[in-house]
Amino acid sequence: MGTMIPPSRKSCYNFRVVKINKVVDGDTIDVTLDLGFSLTKKERVRIAGVDTPEKRTRDKEEKILGIDATNWMKEKLTETIKGDEELTIRTELKGGMGKYGRLLGWLYVGEDNVSLNEKMIEEGYAWSYDGGTKKKDFEELREIRRSNGTLDAG
Repeated sequence: MGTMIPPSRKSCYNFRVVKINKVVDGDTIDVTLDLGFSLTKKERVRIAGVDTPEKRTRDKEEKILGIDATNWMKEKLTETIKGDEELTIRTELKGGMGKYGRLLGWLYVGEDNVSLNEKMIEEGYAWSYDGGTKKKDFEELREIRRSNGTLDAG
């Protein structure tokens, strides 16, 4: 499915998320970041290294998978916040903003630094994406989810 290369800890900024404001879609979230010194900032974050099917489209097949990806992200972020685990967004020092003015971020949960970006791909809710041509192989996502037992029959 391609290779994701997250930034190393030395070449990035790490922000603690204090609030999830909105899950826009499977690969975009609105959050409030802790900047330190009692300062916070609201940001729209494009989840780096992944691309999810669109939920706003006329293509019914893509729309269903896009809604599933959005719901998956909502569920994972809700579990993180309710479970009292810390959510960290890691951004690259250079090129940390995407072409649409969104912060490009890698999401990490808890002390073990579990990557939500990688889990999305592993569980069949996103494709690996490096900024080039987007992949639209819906059957590939369905097959991964089928093998994980997470694909609804409908």
